[in-house]
Amino acid sequence: MILALSGARSPAAPEIAPGAPDSPARVVGVATAPGGGYWAALAGGTVLPVGRAASFGEPADRVGSATWDETTAIASDPAAPGYWLLDADGNVQAFGAARSFGSRSLHDAVAIAGSPGGEGYWVVTSLGHVFAFGGAPWVGSAADRHLASPVVGIASAPSGRGYWLVTRRGQVLGYGDVAATSSEPAVAPGASVVGVAVAPGGGGLWLATSAGAVLTTGDASWHGDADGELHGAAVVGFAGSGQGYWMLASDGEVWSFDAPALPPLAIDGLEAAPLPPAAVPTRSIPPPAGFSAACSGVGPVAACNRLALGAIDAARATEGYGPLVLPHGFAGLGPAAQILAVANAERTSRGLPALPQSAPLDALAEQGAVAGEDPTGPPSHSWASNIAWGYRTALAADYVWMYDDGPGGPNVDCTRAGEPGCWGHRRNVLSPWGGTSGAAALPTPEGWVLTELFVAS
Repeated sequence: MILALSGARSPAAPEIAPGAPDSPARVVGVATAPGGGYWAALAGGTVLPVGRAASFGEPADRVGSATWDETTAIASDPAAPGYWLLDADGNVQAFGAARSFGSRSLHDAVAIAGSPGGEGYWVVTSLGHVFAFGGAPWVGSAADRHLASPVVGIASAPSGRGYWLVTRRGQVLGYGDVAATSSEPAVAPGASVVGVAVAPGGGGLWLATSAGAVLTTGDASWHGDADGELHGAAVVGFAGSGQGYWMLASDGEVWSFDAPALPPLAIDGLEAAPLPPAAVPTRSIPPPAGFSAACSGVGPVAACNRLALGAIDAARATEGYGPLVLPHGFAGLGPAAQILAVANAERTSRGLPALPQSAPLDALAEQGAVAGEDPTGPPSHSWASNIAWGYRTALAADYVWMYDDGPGGPNVDCTRAGEPGCWGHRRNVLSPWGGTSGAAALPTPEGWVLTELFVAS
């Protein structure tokens, strides 16, 4: 019996320039401005001044900015009226009175923070690499640590001699002279940390989630939040202001908590930024002895599921996660529904939204299974899909898609390290966007063909 799997991923849906009719405008960060205003940075490079914020320009205004990639972050200069913009390739540009201290080519740069005196800044990647520029001192990084979720933010200590890194799930890592903490505030399933701010005194942090919750560490005081009040919107920006903080929602509304009131962001089609991609394991984990025999062909489902779930839980423990929590009544679900239930359990345990099942997508997933190919998503959508041949149950397929998807495993697109298909199935399961899903389970004389399809909303 041959056990194999393959995966496909569509190109991203085309971006439409902000301001075009019915087009999305994705906020990637906000920064407070002197005098009672803020700057909102959009992915395409646009910077929108709101309130009393001055207009200092954007990358499109600069000669020689043709290589500017998607903007990923903005940070105010703490010592001068101006800001820095960061793109995904690590490029930094300074605007207003903010000084430029250079940049370097990086992969997946996600956040920037200025030193308190404005004499430098730090740039961090999703894997926790920290790079210091100008007079900002380098005092450590998380590059050599196993992180259960990607880094999404960095905050400077008031002294300028340290900083905190914050991950999507709320893990806080301190370096230099900051108060180190191992706390991980409870981020609700389906939400993620989207912003961090240092509380007055520098002894704690505020962390804002996409769902509107505000979490605290150290001696930071809680001043309220918008959890449960966003009515379908998501938080896309967060900043401290005075003794409190404020957050920007994807409908343009600004929520202030013991902070000066700020005007809303008036722009049509505003949408939340997608979650950053999930980190891949450092190594592929082969299944335990007996896995292939129990989980291939048409053997007993219960025996395969016991072995597969035990292997999944052991692999999750190496990433810092607890056992996989399956929904009540899982055993009574049909095979296709089980495939999506397992995928959603993996997603929600990592702070990603569950993707509800769609009958039209089930039909597309079945077409892929019948053809023996990765399902194809609908036109004009971003989508991702997986197929596995010969695995008896959804849990067995999940194990190889999620934990044995690197070199040496059954992934036909990863025959050696460094190939782009390595860990592709895992990335598909953990697609960092919301939407809908479909699945199919097709019995054949040689065993089952299992497919799953995820489509962005």
